[in-house]
Amino acid sequence: MARSNTSSNTSSRKRRRLDNEDYNVDATSKPRRHGKLSKETEPAFSQTDSATNGSSQSNRSASPVKKITDMRFFSNPVVMKLFDDFAEHIRDDLWKIHRQIHRFSRGIGVISASSRDDIRSRLERSFRIIDDDAFGETELPTPSAAGVAHLVGHAQTCDKKGHGEASWNCMVHSPLLDMALCECGYRIGFLNCTTSRIQPTELIPTNHLGQVAESKMVDFAIYLEEDPELIKAMKTMTTRHRLVPVSINQTFDPPLCTSPITISIETKKPGIEWETAMVQVGIWAAAQFSKLEQLLEDSGHGVDEARQCLPFLPLFVVQGHDWSFLAATRESDGETRIWSKVMIGSTTAPLGVYQIVSTLQLLAKWSEEVYRPWFWKYALGVEA
Repeated sequence: MARSNTSSNTSSRKRRRLDNEDYNVDATSKPRRHGKLSKETEPAFSQTDSATNGSSQSNRSASPVKKITDMRFFSNPVVMKLFDDFAEHIRDDLWKIHRQIHRFSRGIGVISASSRDDIRSRLERSFRIIDDDAFGETELPTPSAAGVAHLVGHAQTCDKKGHGEASWNCMVHSPLLDMALCECGYRIGFLNCTTSRIQPTELIPTNHLGQVAESKMVDFAIYLEEDPELIKAMKTMTTRHRLVPVSINQTFDPPLCTSPITISIETKKPGIEWETAMVQVGIWAAAQFSKLEQLLEDSGHGVDEARQCLPFLPLFVVQGHDWSFLAATRESDGETRIWSKVMIGSTTAPLGVYQIVSTLQLLAKWSEEVYRPWFWKYALGVEA
């Protein structure tokens, strides 16, 4: 009998220890490609471990960030701005992209004129209601009507059956990105990066007490494919700074160490967690700007000069069917601004898919023709 009581007490103590463990797995912390693990079976990180990735050099604990307003009090604040606020000045390059995306969001010119017969041959109501102004002279290929109908079917299944975020990513968002980018002709790719943590810790914003904010992650990254000149420049960086590992992004995740991120995408289930998503993309973008500033300074540019020439960073927040475009800019005082938002389109119907694809292809072109030469020249010190 005594042995039985001892065993019971021991089990009770074990349960209490497990219950009191300080786990801090980020909302988007899911395995990337091979297999699916629940959050209960993922590696656990305490708040300090999550922020420092096990570094013993920092004794600061991670500061929870739950609300958008919390980010205003970072040492380099992250603040929200509205595209439609006429009192706010929007830089010219971002305004130009915003205007074209806004046009796409209204369904204007999102389908190649050469695809008219393909679209008109479909019998579904969702194709028959597409107006003539949706057709135009597009620079990049338009996905087939059959492919779009298939994607819409998957999206509707995910919605009706209450699929989780990981299922949406697998069945809808990843195929949609592939549809938009695989045949665009640009040297870009995308990655499901739900396990890519911000590293090193110094890139994560700090609050007014000097505490590092909780590290945040996003679901997908669109990136520039590496080339020999980039690898050569990275070898120079490694020699100069003795960096191990070496990365040109705000993470040490191997697939992203040598491929500059141009566009970041955070996904959620339908209709929920908008504020959480904004916090995630805000901290992620702020860390990316900090990394770019480091690269520019290493290439011989001063802090002020570096901030003046930083590009904007395109962002997306996806809630189930609905895709919204945002953008991040860095001000001369170190403030990061998140500009919100243009509701681009929805995977509930074919026209919405074409609107999303057109927007992604526009930003793929921007990534190749604007961001690539800028990154090679200023961040790496070489000509693209």
